[in-house]
Amino acid sequence: MYKFILSLTAFVASTCGAVADTMQDPLLPANTDAFICNQNSNHTRLLRSGNDSGPLVKAEMPNNLPVRISYGFIDDEGQAHYSVVIDNSIDDTLAYGMVHHTVVEATCDLAAVRNPLLAPLADRLAADNPTLDAYDIESINAAFDGEKLNLRSVHGIRDLSALRDEPLTHLDLSYTDVVDVRPLSGMTSLISLSLYQTGVSDLSPLSQLTGLRTLTLYGTNVTSLHAIAALTNLQELYLTDSQVSDISSIAGFTQLKYLSLSRTIVSDYSPLSGLKNLRYLRVDYNDNFDISFAAELTSLETFSMSRQSTPETARVVGITDISALRALTKLRQLELSNQSVNDISVLQNMPDLEVLSLSGNRISDITALSQMNALTRLTLGHNAVSDISPLANLTSLETLGLGGNPVSDIFPLARLTSLKWLFLDDTPIEDFTPLSNHENLVQLIVSDTEFRDLSIVSDLPNLSRLTMVDTPDQDIVAINRLIEEGMHVSH
Repeated sequence: MYKFILSLTAFVASTCGAVADTMQDPLLPANTDAFICNQNSNHTRLLRSGNDSGPLVKAEMPNNLPVRISYGFIDDEGQAHYSVVIDNSIDDTLAYGMVHHTVVEATCDLAAVRNPLLAPLADRLAADNPTLDAYDIESINAAFDGEKLNLRSVHGIRDLSALRDEPLTHLDLSYTDVVDVRPLSGMTSLISLSLYQTGVSDLSPLSQLTGLRTLTLYGTNVTSLHAIAALTNLQELYLTDSQVSDISSIAGFTQLKYLSLSRTIVSDYSPLSGLKNLRYLRVDYNDNFDISFAAELTSLETFSMSRQSTPETARVVGITDISALRALTKLRQLELSNQSVNDISVLQNMPDLEVLSLSGNRISDITALSQMNALTRLTLGHNAVSDISPLANLTSLETLGLGGNPVSDIFPLARLTSLKWLFLDDTPIEDFTPLSNHENLVQLIVSDTEFRDLSIVSDLPNLSRLTMVDTPDQDIVAINRLIEEGMHVSH
């Protein structure tokens, strides 16, 4: 039998009323065995979060699927959900995600109906793979329509012969034992194929799959893309953590919109210069990337070129000059953490930036940020910033990281009441009163500061996590009171 593992963490006292408002029965307790039991359908979507849909559906579960609850939460509309982890036949994680509380019951009288399209295919796959249990496939594909097949993390899949010439449009083989993809060579209907974290190295069987729009080769043993040079309809190509060193064939993929090359050993990036439709590019942890190649990619909306924060990278000078990005006026997300940037004046040309990560650089002057009113997330940790007055009018900010800077005056933050996550650790700040009206704060980190007065934050209604390690001695009675009221306090 299957142990589909789910558990429930206790809700803090402040949410109990909300739970009561959305359901007649109390939530099932932690580690209680339960079942998927949907009175309105033969299948239930497993989602990445409570309100996700579409491509964020992680699995389609049949009724009577055994589960155990992992934790519960209340969404912005006051609806209660469970987090669910599904195990496969050998008790490894098969899938996990969120479901509405109404489809999880302690017992279920509904029949588990086998999908007539899926059952014979699952049985054939199981016949070719002795350690594969067909029910694992059916546990996450209950709504199979003959086109989209999810085999992600299904234990025991290696032989794909049963899929030969299947009219699939979407196939996910992530985290499987697949090495040989020859049975896929005739699947010309494929639009999306994921080989994420498989042992695949030979792409030649895919050479005729010219309808592919999305190809995920993350973590594979692929070294070259020559075999798939004819796949010129590709719009998304993910190569992070692969063994790819030669990307010359990418020059022909002129329809590409999304490309990830992080943690690869590519030496020549010149084939990127002609990808005028590219909107998303990640080259994180590739120290040899020449930022000048990005200058020609004027359609980019997301560009990430961060380095790891290690003692080794700290001793090596990273990118210092980002003026080559001047023409990227459509950027909405820019990540350049742990480089050696000191001049960010070029960012004034990017008024639509919503996410900006500049932690671990050499920045002292942030005047260029003063008019970036679209910013919702800004991380400036571990720079040389002392004056944060340019942030005073960035009222859309929800996340702000200033830890590790010589900031002492945070009065410019007084009007930034949309802030939910604020990191002020390892700073010389003494006066935290500007935070007393930040009613949307969810998390505050003030470790290694002169934070003393708990009354400043004790009445903030949404603050659920306060971290104040290595601060002056605090009133233990006041700390315990906050904990009793449901706040997680680290001190």
